[in-house]
Amino acid sequence: MNKILLAFFGAVGAASMAHAALLTQCPAVGSDPGCAVLVTVTAVNASGAATAFSTTFGTTSTGSTPLGPYDGVEDTLFGIQNSSGGVLKSISLASTGSPNDLFGFDGDGACVFITCAAGTVDPFGYGGPGVLFSAIAPGGVSGTVNFGCTSTSLGSCAGIANNTSAWFSLEEVVTASQVVPGVPEPASVVLLSTGLAGLLFAARRRRSAR
Repeated sequence: MNKILLAFFGAVGAASMAHAALLTQCPAVGSDPGCAVLVTVTAVNASGAATAFSTTFGTTSTGSTPLGPYDGVEDTLFGIQNSSGGVLKSISLASTGSPNDLFGFDGDGACVFITCAAGTVDPFGYGGPGVLFSAIAPGGVSGTVNFGCTSTSLGSCAGIANNTSAWFSLEEVVTASQVVPGVPEPASVVLLSTGLAGLLFAARRRRSAR
């Protein structure tokens, strides 16, 4: 099992980590009855991007067993709780370690395992209702998660209100012992259309190789 360090871009405050019981911001998917990781955003900037957060690693309903990948292999279910006092439009993140392709979508997102609710716009099956991915770097090593989206256009992403939540899934097993704020490198940011085209090509290539 690989240990992955998540770097949440744009966050200027310290991040803290805790364990909790069942995290119901996520639906039950595969072997997970709730979120494996919950990110609680406590501050946003003028653009609605997360700037401070805490993380909670989900467990079973008894609170004794940490949740693993929902597919039993290497995919992780994330929840987002907006406690910033404002509208949360996005959070950007990356991983270090090996493998580090959190956004290297290969066709086994959460919406492949369950029927996702109306309002799901992510073309890859990894985002819950209203979630859209953008700014995906080559190799899927970093990207941005956008909220409150009504189409595949970033202009449709109005964000989620304070005291509301969203959920999504990413590649790889996230068992990080540290979650740190970070600042995105300009070179890592790509246009949504470029990221979507690259990921669709990679997904087709992986399926053809199977």
